[in-house]
Amino acid sequence: MNQRQRPARLFSWGRVGVVQTTQPTTEAAEITLALDKYSVTNAGTDTVVATVTAVDANRNVVAGVPVSIAVNNGATVALPSGSLTGTTGQVVANVTIGADKSNRIITITAT
Repeated sequence: MNQRQRPARLFSWGRVGVVQTTQPTTEAAEITLALDKYSVTNAGTDTVVATVTAVDANRNVVAGVPVSIAVNNGATVALPSGSLTGTTGQVVANVTIGADKSNRIITITAT
C-alpha cells in the first residue's frame, strides 16, 4: 500500500461498509534520560549533553517518537526542531546554565 492510506471498502451480502484504516502510532513503552555529566561550572561555558532513548516493551529502540526536554531555574536547552527520535531511538540536546551564573540545582526532565 502506498504512504497515503485510504478507507477500505468491504462488500458483503449486497451491503457496503467502510473501514477506516490508519497509520500505526509510534509509542514508546519507556524513555530514558542519560546525561554526560552531572555538574558544571558556573562560568556559563559548560554544556551537559542530554540523550533521550525510546524503547518498546521488548526493549527495542523506537524511531519517530516525539520527545520534549524541559529545564528549570533559568537553564536553557537546545533541542533539534521536531524532536523525534531517530533510527537509533534517540534525541540529543545540549543544556547550559543560561544567563544566571549563580550556584543552583537545575532539573532536566524528558517526556
